[in-house]
Amino acid sequence: MAQTEEEASDDRRCVAQTLAGDNSAFDRLVRRYAAMVYCIALRMTDHEEDARDIQQETFLRAFRHLRNFRSEASFRTWLGTITARVCLTHRARRKVRPVESLEDRHNLASGDRDLAEQVSARDEARAVQRALTVLRADDRLVLVLKCVEGFSHEEIAETLGCSVDNSRVRLYRARKAFRAAFGQEYEL
Repeated sequence: MAQTEEEASDDRRCVAQTLAGDNSAFDRLVRRYAAMVYCIALRMTDHEEDARDIQQETFLRAFRHLRNFRSEASFRTWLGTITARVCLTHRARRKVRPVESLEDRHNLASGDRDLAEQVSARDEARAVQRALTVLRADDRLVLVLKCVEGFSHEEIAETLGCSVDNSRVRLYRARKAFRAAFGQEYEL
């Protein structure tokens, strides 16, 4: 979902207050964007501890480099860029290791679902996660930004440092790779 002008304006106000010495303003930004950063990191790593480490590193870098933030830009997109870079750096440094599925660690049960629906949902979630893990890191990242976090092509382009047209091409390529890994019947 694209950010509203009111949210962007509030972000710029929080940045200015933080730079003026009000650290509680940065805390508001952390609370606002913690879930987004964590979700991107979790989808990129499929490992909760790594996602928490990436989340912490992202906000640490953002705080250290806050003076570099251009107020005409979107803080959400700027933070997304930092998150993407931290994720890609982390993946490059990390040895491949077997990880348990996210769904194995979380109970999908819901009071209004029967067992067959639970099994079907769990199996589909596992298949989607497996398909994501075999994608190239940049394909996985563009899918997470667009399909999970709802970034616009303009925000993806700014985050990845490419043109809007290139963002569209990357998304097309990533969706094609995902369908090849997951199957034609699933649409992102």
